[in-house]
Amino acid sequence: MEYPQKSLTIHLYRYEEVVSSLIWCIIQRKYTESVFWALELYDSGMMDGIFQKLQESWLLYAGFGPNCYSVLLQMNHSEIDRDDLVKTLYMWSRVTPDATVAQLLIRGSVTPTNWTVRFPHSSVYQTVEMAIHDCLKRGKVLEAWTLSRAMSPKDKWDIIYKQIPNNSYRDSITKTIQSLNISEHVRLATCFVLAAIPDAILKASIAELKPVTIPSELLTTVSDWDEENSIRKRRCLAIRPEAITYTCERSSLPMKESALMDIHYNLEANLRDSYCWQIILDDYMEHGQWKSDTYKEMFYNTYFSYPSDDIPDEWPSKDKELSHGRGLGKTTEVALRQHLSYMLRNKTCLGAYICGITPPTGMPPTLQWDDLYANLEGDCSKFLESQLPFTSIAKRFEVV
Repeated sequence: MEYPQKSLTIHLYRYEEVVSSLIWCIIQRKYTESVFWALELYDSGMMDGIFQKLQESWLLYAGFGPNCYSVLLQMNHSEIDRDDLVKTLYMWSRVTPDATVAQLLIRGSVTPTNWTVRFPHSSVYQTVEMAIHDCLKRGKVLEAWTLSRAMSPKDKWDIIYKQIPNNSYRDSITKTIQSLNISEHVRLATCFVLAAIPDAILKASIAELKPVTIPSELLTTVSDWDEENSIRKRRCLAIRPEAITYTCERSSLPMKESALMDIHYNLEANLRDSYCWQIILDDYMEHGQWKSDTYKEMFYNTYFSYPSDDIPDEWPSKDKELSHGRGLGKTTEVALRQHLSYMLRNKTCLGAYICGITPPTGMPPTLQWDDLYANLEGDCSKFLESQLPFTSIAKRFEVV
């Protein structure tokens, strides 16, 4: 089920901002905050599709880091107990993510379309496919990916399956990744990395996480949250600006404006349009109208009782702005650059930065990977075909 981005959760946060906060906190290994946002979605009954969103971000920014593939498999389980969710999120925060897949996609999207083979090689490449296969065999995944921009997604999958032995464990992983309902080019880039990484790295990635004891302070914190009946007091965390930069509407909203109308004059309308509140309001409304003034009073006394809660437009500004603060006022270009900086910060990389392509200085105009690479295919194909065959290039040592 798809929820409107501005839907309100059970504690009156915007759905899109809770999802972005959850993804950001998981990738940044902030387990207490990730548990908070995950429980916000769980208690709102708005978990549909969340694991699909997590899978795409996990492949991009965690990839084949130690234990990371075993975590990806856990993200297939959409039915999860609330207590298990807390334990699972803590376990996920203990892995070391790897951002090679994100690096491939970014660098491939901004490398000029007239890029061609310049690294040393002994074979004469008669076709682009031959060059890609040789690059993958030699672990040159960035060059292989850059060359593959000249091919359709179907041709890329054919190369991957030719490179990976049938009925091998890598073949099984490839089929699992290919079956995910996420961006095709995220899946393709992941499988290019899979085809090239050494067995030792893959072995570490598929290893199961060792069971650990959840810190007592985390369990105590969750218990304190659960014992709090006041909606206003239960809103313990503010939405981090870095978590919603580029990904949410408030990123581009002018700094002089805010999203407070969601919970001010438009509160009742937004509650009626929000999935979790629709279920609650069924006991008090019929056909979008209060059953009576008595039922309306009963609703507000139950969920926004005075003085512990009161209606949100009576809350102090600091409480309201936990969820509906001011806009960040960022242009798309600035927001995208900052978003990638936040997501890639302190991440390891299996090798995309030590390959032979000079790091590009630009940034992609968007993160819609399938559209970006579809637009590159024609120009890249035309140029590379004009350069065939790629003759051998030898290393030369000069004595000075």
